[in-house]
Amino acid sequence: MEKKGKVRQARAAETRKRIVAAAKKMITENGFENVSIEEIAKEAEVSTGSFYTYFKKKEDVVEELNQLSFYRLAEITNEMKDKGLDDRLKYYCRQFLSEIERVGIEICRQWIRNNITPVNMEISGKETTKYNHDYLAMKSLLEEGISRGELAADTPVDEMALYI
Repeated sequence: MEKKGKVRQARAAETRKRIVAAAKKMITENGFENVSIEEIAKEAEVSTGSFYTYFKKKEDVVEELNQLSFYRLAEITNEMKDKGLDDRLKYYCRQFLSEIERVGIEICRQWIRNNITPVNMEISGKETTKYNHDYLAMKSLLEEGISRGELAADTPVDEMALYI
């Protein structure tokens, strides 16, 4: 019985992965507004119902692309105990830009839309928006700099996080 469960989980993970890959391909080629859920499902070779088993709406697929590696970036950066603040900030910014390059301009356009008109979503188990998540990620890097003594205790973290 346990083996069947593992096989089912593996198939579900593969189906989800195919849907995400199909959405990325189609959105990159055609733009977010020009792709329907039905077209994504067809490209992924799944039923529309299967799409809805894994995602409520197209925006959720875009967020899945973010979660593949993007949302853990601040956590990973703060775990770099052997690097100074300057190196951690450089790493964070380079990885942030690399992630934008990896997913492509059409996905990034949808991220920007989500920042202009915030869409509530779950990120790392918390209800938030992409903009708020990005702000809090940068704020956490700066606060870590204060706790390590790399920034003055009175550093205006909120303002700096907004500017960066």
